[in-house]
Amino acid sequence: MNDHDISKETLALAAAAALDAPELRRVQQHVEACEVCRRELAMLTAYAAGLRRLPQPRVPLGLVERTQARVLREQADASERSRHGLAVSFVAIFAWITSLASWLLLRLLIGETVSVALWLAASTGLIWTTAGTAGLMLRTKRNAGRLL
Repeated sequence: MNDHDISKETLALAAAAALDAPELRRVQQHVEACEVCRRELAMLTAYAAGLRRLPQPRVPLGLVERTQARVLREQADASERSRHGLAVSFVAIFAWITSLASWLLLRLLIGETVSVALWLAASTGLIWTTAGTAGLMLRTKRNAGRLL
């Protein structure tokens, strides 16, 4: 055998009694011939024994259920935020389409001399009305979800 063909990880596993029988025999044979590894194994064995004597933490009652409920709530909140983001995007696209349609409609009704100020006033009114309606709908839906 080489002087140190046993790794420190293997010695730690031997000290914790986590090796299978053939590997444990190999470690024991090496430790009989190697003073450095024998001292290392003795130290690791003492550490492992000390760790076994430490009190084991106890999981509080209901921790798993509370954690699962919290994860589900956070997933639902994230999903709701995503839906709200899509709704806001839809409203923004709708506002742009409405603005363009109103400009085209005004241009057809009044003629090619449509005032820019008139178009801006009309489209701004439609956009603010649409955004206000969407905000009220989202708030109503969120408040209804809280009651449940």
